[in-house]
Amino acid sequence: MAVFKGTLAVASGYLLAFMIEQGGTVVVLTWLKYLFEAESLPQVVEALMSWSSRAGFSGAFLCGFTCTILQLLPICNGILMAMMMGAMWGTGGGLLMVSSAATLSAFMCYLIARNHLSRYLYPKGSIKLPELLQAVSNSIASSYPKSLFVVSLFRLSPVIPFCWSNYLFGLTPIKSAPYFIGTWLGTLPALSAFVSAGVVGKAMISSGASPPALLLALGGLATFGVLSIVGSIAKQELD
Repeated sequence: MAVFKGTLAVASGYLLAFMIEQGGTVVVLTWLKYLFEAESLPQVVEALMSWSSRAGFSGAFLCGFTCTILQLLPICNGILMAMMMGAMWGTGGGLLMVSSAATLSAFMCYLIARNHLSRYLYPKGSIKLPELLQAVSNSIASSYPKSLFVVSLFRLSPVIPFCWSNYLFGLTPIKSAPYFIGTWLGTLPALSAFVSAGVVGKAMISSGASPPALLLALGGLATFGVLSIVGSIAKQELD
């Protein structure tokens, strides 16, 4: 029963985080539509691509800085941002930008939670997490290789709210080095796919094509597989 309650609490928290993030994404897109006087998302993307072609290095720096700041709070969907950066800056430039922004923002959230948020939430210094999270966090922190593996595996799931999980990791005893490296390595595969999808989407916008249904199905199966593995690890640590 305790495991069920812990799992339900975590799932509810992530659902709330997901809803907040999507609401923020709608606000950001609405603002961009107003800024570029666009009527649809494809028109917004076309306007951003046109701007990036003229902006040069200063525009790339501004986009990277914006992506980092937006990931400090659940303001905008990271998948959408990665796809937009791919459409605007290409595969190499877009991946470098979003990978740097994701890793840096994740580490900043981790430090904020570790050095400030934990003192506010737990003034007596004893952090008490739900049983499920406590068991998993203790296991993660037990060794450097295991920490690196679990963080990397955790980052492979695109459905887990990225921003909130960053702060959550800051409340666990995991060390900063495996967290930083694991985040960078674990986010690379998904970010590479999203940036590449943005590059393909750029061509789709021009040609009016639709994304292949097989690609969407494979993405769903991969997400299910990752979540199953993470759930298996959590159950193993509680048994």
